[in-house]
Amino acid sequence: MYTVKGIKSFQGEEGYGFNATLYRDGKKVATVSDYAHGGPLDIRFTNEDEEVKLQEYVRALPVETFEHEGKTLSLPLSSRIEVFLNALVDRTEELNQLFRKSRKNIYFIREGKILSTKKATPTEETIAIVRQQHKAEAILSEAKTVAELEAMLDRLLPDYLPSITKA
Repeated sequence: MYTVKGIKSFQGEEGYGFNATLYRDGKKVATVSDYAHGGPLDIRFTNEDEEVKLQEYVRALPVETFEHEGKTLSLPLSSRIEVFLNALVDRTEELNQLFRKSRKNIYFIREGKILSTKKATPTEETIAIVRQQHKAEAILSEAKTVAELEAMLDRLLPDYLPSITKA
């Protein structure tokens, strides 16, 4: 399972870029940088075996296709790797941001939407009130870890986070 940590975002020449560390099963395997200059990602693997393992992993993901001039096409493997890594970074940033916000205000799910309270710090008492008054299906602020929050979102709102299951 691939994860990214230590994401640092910045403004580049052509939008936002990032630096991050890529892990496979908890072991550092590469550093990944998008310098936001219009070029490809800069991926520096710890060794060649890790590059091959990432290629194999992405190759095994379902391939998204598109139509062009009457032909069904897909991206080359190098581009599919970039799509996967960008989605992984986007997903991780979204989760981390929501987790931080949910420590200060109560975030909950109702009718397929993420909603929040203003100026209601998550405590057992305030969460119980929100659950009752807002008929919340789930209280995201109850997640103790980012992984727990991710599991809740994947279960209740599977299309909310950027997908990392296609390349």
